[in-house]
Amino acid sequence: MSELRHMRVLLVEDNAGDARLVQLALASESLVEFEVVHADCLAVAKERLAAGGVDAVLLDLSLPDSFGMNTVRAVMEAAPAVPIVVLTGLDDAKVGYDSVREGAQDYLVKGHADGDQLRRAILYAEYRKTSQMTIERLHHRHDQILSSLGEGVVGLDESGKTIFLNPEILRMTGLASDDVMGRFPQAAFREIDVDGRLCLFEGSQIAKTLADGKVRQVSDAFLVSQDGTPIPVDYIVNPMRNKADGIEGAVVAYRDVSDRQHAFDVLRRQLDFHQRMIDAVALPLFYLDAECIILGCNLAFGKLVDKDPFVLLGQHAPDILPVSIGGVLAGAMDRLLEGETVSLEILMDEMILLTLAPILDAREELLGFVGALSRV
Repeated sequence: MSELRHMRVLLVEDNAGDARLVQLALASESLVEFEVVHADCLAVAKERLAAGGVDAVLLDLSLPDSFGMNTVRAVMEAAPAVPIVVLTGLDDAKVGYDSVREGAQDYLVKGHADGDQLRRAILYAEYRKTSQMTIERLHHRHDQILSSLGEGVVGLDESGKTIFLNPEILRMTGLASDDVMGRFPQAAFREIDVDGRLCLFEGSQIAKTLADGKVRQVSDAFLVSQDGTPIPVDYIVNPMRNKADGIEGAVVAYRDVSDRQHAFDVLRRQLDFHQRMIDAVALPLFYLDAECIILGCNLAFGKLVDKDPFVLLGQHAPDILPVSIGGVLAGAMDRLLEGETVSLEILMDEMILLTLAPILDAREELLGFVGALSRV
């Protein structure tokens, strides 16, 4: 025979007769052994709770030193993790409902619950409190994660309106929470494209994800801050799904790419100045930013990889270039980031020497890479 489970129940009741009835009801045989600890006022109850070891509270709201909802609040403050079942009089049903809204797990009307009902109420209250505490811990953990992210995160309902956000998106834009909650993100953040045109929610990538549930990534977008400054961002839109796999909203993560944009601007000014001269060079050349995004190449390189140079612009090099080149890039990245120049032979139509070198600014900070290919 399995060992009985033991629960210590604090009964807070000033009426000795009612207290005795509860003790007798819980003394009946069951799968749980209930140890009833009696307190006839709130002060004594708080002392019992402070001593620890209480698994549940049966609470009368009409005590000599406390009455009504204040009693529930006081017990919750004294022992936030302990489940509470409120005991009310026959004419106090509304008080029972109000107690549950205040945080009690259940209520029973005195004289209308037998031993089985009382035991079930206590066990259900314990289960409900445990579930509530678990949800609260997860919610707190998720809040901490969202708050610590370096990306601005916005949650949307199925209509596309904002229902939650993290502090980073407010820092990025200079907006207050009230400026964003309940609004479409394009309206709240005034998203514009590279040409300065205002992006509307209708037809946006966010609206498309809400419609078809596909993950979408957006680059070269701008959010207009409160002071009118355009902030370059990349963002990704992920659908939120319910248990039936239906779409119930979306999460948008905005990444401030101002540093990358600055590097782009510096690099492009240099590259634009030299582009015509580079196109005149017969040696295939290409250049990337620090994240391996192709910023340009000469005509000879486009011919070598059989792609229009303009098609290559803005593409992730390992994904679009031939595997022989992309694999070298991936394998040499650590050395390149350390400032080394890397030369390796690769096989295309013939053996080719690929040389990769870092591009540094005046402060010796990495802007990107230049690659050159020559016959061995």
